[in-house]
Amino acid sequence: MKYSNYTIWLLLVLCVSCSQEKKSIHKYFDFDGLIDDQVSQLSQRMRVLDKAADVSGNKSDSTFLPSDKGWQQELEIFRELEAINKPAFQQAYQVEDSLKDSKSNRSFTDCRA
Repeated sequence: MKYSNYTIWLLLVLCVSCSQEKKSIHKYFDFDGLIDDQVSQLSQRMRVLDKAADVSGNKSDSTFLPSDKGWQQELEIFRELEAINKPAFQQAYQVEDSLKDSKSNRSFTDCRA
């Protein structure tokens, strides 16, 4: 009986240790880092946000100065772009060349599916 309990315990330890292997994830683009940088810059530079809406002919405009949290909420939707970095999409994109934006301090990579 002890032998079988020991065997079961050993198998459980092996299973747990195997399941804890870290998978390397290649990021095509760090959207979270970009958004965090933008929130920081927009907040530090005290940029205002202009919004305009038109619903069934009813137009509305507003201008306000968002806080850090306000900018986070405004840019939150762009975090969904991080989906291209999921492991399931590892083989879906191919980097063909690097593009340099002369008006930016970031370089962008052309990824085509």
